[in-house]
Amino acid sequence: MQHRSAWLAAWLFSAAALTFAQSWTVQTIPTRVADGKPVRVAFAMPSVALGQADTPPVRHVLVYPQPPGSPQAKVASGDTALSLGGTWINALQQLQKQGVALAYLDPPLDADRKSITDRPSRDVRNDLQAVAKQLRQQFPGAQLHLAGFAAVAPLLDLANDLDGFSKGVLAASALGQYRGSDWSNLRKPVLMFHAPSAKRPVQLCAFY
Repeated sequence: MQHRSAWLAAWLFSAAALTFAQSWTVQTIPTRVADGKPVRVAFAMPSVALGQADTPPVRHVLVYPQPPGSPQAKVASGDTALSLGGTWINALQQLQKQGVALAYLDPPLDADRKSITDRPSRDVRNDLQAVAKQLRQQFPGAQLHLAGFAAVAPLLDLANDLDGFSKGVLAASALGQYRGSDWSNLRKPVLMFHAPSAKRPVQLCAFY
């Protein structure tokens, strides 16, 4: 287990949790049909190419769906500035140095600012799997992992039904209200870090 977690634990120590604008490259893909109309989901990756000479090849891709809120991507494709924060965003440089790419998943318009918990699980699953399929084509041979921050319990509930993801990698601070939940039947490994706040270092908390 420690070997499995070493590639993350070494560099998940972020600076102060500042939300700042960065350049991201956005792609939008169709994921499903709702009310007879196609639903498209945007996902973004840092515009700094991971394939540059000073960065290693991508071995892992973290797929990070946004917590509840409005879509951040202002364009359907191409480069744009996104103001994002949180543990995974603050650790981008460390991630890139370790050959780990981050794909931020914007909520679709029909999410209507709802959390993953309040959205139909089938919709969330279809959105995630469509993005995963696209990323497997872009990064053949890389492992895909479902990444979460803060409100991660809904992702644990979804994990068993998601295909194409090797494991879950979650930085959590809001699990107190879920102490009665039972995730012992998870078939995928989940690496969980305890993040008391986004301003503090992330510490390894538990493996499921």
